[in-house]
Amino acid sequence: MLESPAEHAICTIEYLNANNAILSTTNAQLVATARARQGAKKGKHVISKARVLSKDDADRLRAEKVATDAAEAAQKANIQRKKEQIALKKAEEAEERVERAIRRTTVKDAKETNAEMARMAKIDKRLFT
Repeated sequence: MLESPAEHAICTIEYLNANNAILSTTNAQLVATARARQGAKKGKHVISKARVLSKDDADRLRAEKVATDAAEAAQKANIQRKKEQIALKKAEEAEERVERAIRRTTVKDAKETNAEMARMAKIDKRLFT
């Protein structure tokens, strides 16, 4: 038995400090291991989780990977082509809108010019009659 509650508290604190140190060390080791594994996985293509592959299986898996990469590249190219087509169509529509606006302005200017010429003709007739 401990002689006083203070001694009991001191022993408990010492036990908890030792336990905390052990757990901190273990946690640091686990974190370092996890980071090392993550760093090792970055940039590597995992073909299979098997430890041993035959040459035929490895070649087949590589061929499948190449085919998958080619299909992804084709899909990206197709998406890019569609985006370019949409952009071209929008540009053509904008050009058409500008041309229509120019035609409307030209017609409006022609009407105003004709109206002004008609007004001038009436004025000229009055002067000479």
